[in-house]
Formats: sequence, C-alpha cells, structure tokens
Amino acid sequence: MTTDQRDLPAPTRAPFAVAAQGARRAAALCIHGFTGTPFEVRPLADALAPLGVSSVGLLLPGHGTEPAELARTRWQDWQQAALAAWDALPSDVPRLIVGCSMGALLALRIAVLRHDVAAAVLLAPALCLFRDGELAARASSAGLWRLKPYATKEQAGGDIADPAARAANLTYPVIPLRALAELAALQRLVRAQLAHVATPLCVFHGAQDHTIPPAASDEIVAGVRSPTVEYHRLRDSFHVIGVDVDRARIAAMTTAFVARTLGWNG
Repeated sequence: MTTDQRDLPAPTRAPFAVAAQGARRAAALCIHGFTGTPFEVRPLADALAPLGVSSVGLLLPGHGTEPAELARTRWQDWQQAALAAWDALPSDVPRLIVGCSMGALLALRIAVLRHDVAAAVLLAPALCLFRDGELAARASSAGLWRLKPYATKEQAGGDIADPAARAANLTYPVIPLRALAELAALQRLVRAQLAHVATPLCVFHGAQDHTIPPAASDEIVAGVRSPTVEYHRLRDSFHVIGVDVDRARIAAMTTAFVARTLGWNG
C-alpha cells in the first residue's frame, strides 16, 4: 500500500501519449471512466513503457470540460471515440487495452468488435452499480434527468482512499443523470455480449469500492470465454483503483500479466 504522492502523474484533464522506452514492442489504448479523465489510467501507461509499450490515453467525449457537455453525449459517442483511438494505434505490433470503470466496459466492447486485441486490463469494470446507483440509473432512464439534471457526488475528487490521489483527481463534482442513463444502456449491452469476449483479461477490483460492487468483476470473470483470466481483488483500494493506494501493486501485476500474455518472459 502506498500514499506517496511522488509516484502520481501530474493532475491534468488532457489526453496523453507515452512513448515506449527502447524499441516499441506493443501499443496500448488507455480509457478513463465516467466523469473522469486520463489521469486515472496514466500510471499503467508509465509502468508499461519500460517493457517497450507505447500508450495513448484519450479524453472521452463530454469529459474534461463541464458536466453539461457530458449530459449531451450518448454511449455511442464514447464507443466511437474509443474505436477510433484503437484503430489509430500502430498495427505492426500487438495492441492492448487498459480501461477504468466505464473505460473497462468500452474495452470489452472493443474486444467484441475488433478481433486483434492481444490483451485487456480492466480496472473496477462498471458492469453494475450499488443499489442506490442502480435506482438512480433506472429513474434517469425513465426521464428523471428532466426534473433533476445532476446529482452531487458524495466526495470531491471521487471514490479514492489515497488523499493525495483524490486531491489530484480532476473528476466532475456532479453526475449528469442523463449521461448516467447512457451508462446504464452501455452496461446492458456489454452484459449481453460477455460470452463473445475471447481476449486474455486481467481484472482488478478494490474490495472497498463504494461505486461499483466487486460483483461486477465476478460476473465478467464468470461470463467471458477468454482463454486466460486473472482476477485480483485488492483489500484497501476504493473505486479509482489505478491511482489509489494499491497503484504500485497494480502496475507490477499488470506488467507481469502483459509480459506473460505476449510471451516476453524469456
């Protein structure tokens, strides 16, 4: 467990590109979560660079500006942006995906729609919500957002145990309920297609997650037909697990998984 702020990326809403250290052996697309920014997935891009993996972290439509813009987006906008970023990766090396929360759902969609995904790393995949969140999503899908456009988050900076990471996380302070209904639609689609996922997976979930129950990861692990599935439930982390207290462990286990999956261990 770590709370050392020195290993955190700089707070930013901007997309990123991390070059491989030495010869490029693979490329990775890193996708942040609902209301978040590329900051959430930057530590894994930095950890993969010494292996020879170049990474890009996109900023999804509606994110990194103001909540009203997110309220105007649809799940198809997020999927289109993720697919475009995937298709733009170098095609002469194996390609990987890292996804956090909703970004993990988009990673699973890419694994279904594209058949060249060498491996995927899922951080607290947002396949379902806790009861209060599920009720809010159903009400939003029924049109509640017209009466109540936004719900205030319980904690500024998001669901993160590490105070330094939480302070650095430039997430929206509110949830646009119209966009929450779009997330629910994406959840339903991904759940219906889990059996079509055949990509090697490494799944992480924080045992103290207050946003997405670990049962979401359990369902994914049980539902895919991937030849390799690693699942790590980490005792101390909350939801935004890639930058939380177990981030160093996650980075180490991710690089080990990628090396094994791509046959780089000797």
